[in-house]
Amino acid sequence: MPLIFPGGEVIKEQCDDHIKKSGNLLPGSIFVSEAGRMLCDVIIHVVEPTTFDDQAVNVYQSSIEKALEEALGRRLQFVAFPLSFGAAFKREVLFATIKQFFEKPESAGLKSVQFVDDNVEQLKKLEDQLKEYGFSQTSTGNLSNLSHVQTEM
Repeated sequence: MPLIFPGGEVIKEQCDDHIKKSGNLLPGSIFVSEAGRMLCDVIIHVVEPTTFDDQAVNVYQSSIEKALEEALGRRLQFVAFPLSFGAAFKREVLFATIKQFFEKPESAGLKSVQFVDDNVEQLKKLEDQLKEYGFSQTSTGNLSNLSHVQTEM
């Protein structure tokens, strides 16, 4: 689900302006925009690879780490990742990368990770998988018209 629907046109406008000024972002890049009507401070957009071979998985992992580091640099305590974009193996890469990141002492500033999707049933099914990766205190709820699972390490 594109974020412009729940967040409003400001997100699309900022993304379009950035592309006009800087050109298309390469896979592995991140871009920060305002959140519009979303219930968060900013949106850190992650540019995913279009294929998923071993090199692309490394690029994807790196972009997730960049997003988490950007959140830490901005002193954000909570971060959310959409789940509706990808296949199960991409979610597994996402969960494993976040778990590895939280194992680092410098990640202590981040208190919570939310995984958002527009399908509440999908999120409920993912709660067990999240626990397998070491995420605890999962709870399902709604975040600006998107359902989410909030979890802590």
